[in-house]
Amino acid sequence: MRINVKSLVVAASFLLATLVGNGALWEYRKGQIEKQRIELEAEKRKIENMAEAIALRAKLTEVLYKLSDLAGEYHELLTAKKAGKETMGPYPLEHKRRLLDAEIDQLLSNYDAIEAHVARLEGREPRKLDVNRFKPPPALWSGPQNIRLVP
Repeated sequence: MRINVKSLVVAASFLLATLVGNGALWEYRKGQIEKQRIELEAEKRKIENMAEAIALRAKLTEVLYKLSDLAGEYHELLTAKKAGKETMGPYPLEHKRRLLDAEIDQLLSNYDAIEAHVARLEGREPRKLDVNRFKPPPALWSGPQNIRLVP
């Protein structure tokens, strides 16, 4: 059986013109490229979110270090109060306690805001801190004053 070269060339030309001429092959390739671009954009966003979460975790660590330092100062303050001292450094004990309260409240507010942002990036619920780990509850600080037992 003999194949006619001319009809083979015509058939190949027709096939080539059909695939390339009307752009079916190009459209298919363009669709594949677009699909890969979308996947790369999603990966890029994921990596950016991870980098942002890492930076925010570093800020959380700083806040926690500051809170632990202030908890140590609270311990010194309570020790000074139990020892009967009136001042701690240049401040009266009550004033120093108010300063520490304000600073701890600000740091806890910062922690909550940063933790909410990290939780949103990681797709989870924010974790709350127990305030009593950093400053004593008011009952420990100001108990009943001037109580006399009558026999």
